[in-house]
Amino acid sequence: MKTRPKRIWVISLMLIIISSMSLFLSSYLLITGKMPEELEITIYNLLIMYLIPLGLIVSSIMLFLGMPNSQRYVLSLSIAYFGMLIYQNAYLLTLAELSNEANTKVTANIVRSVLEILLVAWVVFSAKTKTFLSRNV
Repeated sequence: MKTRPKRIWVISLMLIIISSMSLFLSSYLLITGKMPEELEITIYNLLIMYLIPLGLIVSSIMLFLGMPNSQRYVLSLSIAYFGMLIYQNAYLLTLAELSNEANTKVTANIVRSVLEILLVAWVVFSAKTKTFLSRNV
């Protein structure tokens, strides 16, 4: 019996922690009323705010457990989640006159999100992951 590759441990844990932090922060801002006024809270926004991170948590658990096709869900939801972060930060860069420090932080957020997508893709497409998932069919 083969063991679960370490890369699946790491990526699953990373995605669960990041998504959980997003859910907790969104909930905190919503409950305390500290949500910025510029954000329109609609049903659509709430669905995106909660369903994508929840889906990422569930799909990461599925990948960790070795369920077939879970790698597709993890990759798709990671692209959606981190892609939205990239879009938001890129939009902020073009929209506002930011200080050099803020500009550096926003650019770092974009780079980090791209790296996280690439890391997920590397894990999903690796031979070790394919072998692990195929043995669980």
